[in-house]
Amino acid sequence: LLLYKVFDLDQLPLFFAYLLELNLTIMILTKTKFIGAICGALLIPLALTSQSTTHTVTLFVNTADISKPDVDAFANFGQDTSLTTNAEFTTSASIGDHIIWRGESSSDPENDIVNIELIRYKRGPRVFTDDDQTGIGESRKLAQGRVSRGNPGDVSEYAVHFTVFNNGQQRNGMFIIDPKIKIE
Repeated sequence: LLLYKVFDLDQLPLFFAYLLELNLTIMILTKTKFIGAICGALLIPLALTSQSTTHTVTLFVNTADISKPDVDAFANFGQDTSLTTNAEFTTSASIGDHIIWRGESSSDPENDIVNIELIRYKRGPRVFTDDDQTGIGESRKLAQGRVSRGNPGDVSEYAVHFTVFNNGQQRNGMFIIDPKIKIE
């Protein structure tokens, strides 16, 4: 935890590899194999588990036709909606992983805009430090969060708040869709 505050997370594997190399050098120089083996055994798992993955979740929206309250008929995450509803759509992630939510028009991707305004915690174990992940950017906003807690198998529900611009005009205020996040 202290290393997280001092070092960039993306650099941790290199840092641990450096420590392991330093440890092996000390082991050779001092010939204390027992201490060197213990230190090496402690460092290798840390180096292997510090890798994080970025998951990009794209919300596809029919920006020409979307209306309330039937959001699910006009928006999805690219899944076969006859098999998996938007409420059942689940992103699997591990502690340390990053999740990026982005929106895309399925009817006019060149001109229409889907802004991810907010990701808000609804229920289940909290996996982010904050309950709200606010959209960033001026146009074509996206939201992102780093999974910071949870246990394998935990499932949490989050509300994706998004706005839609069709032909330069905002349609019907804020829309909400409720997918899940599962800890691997």
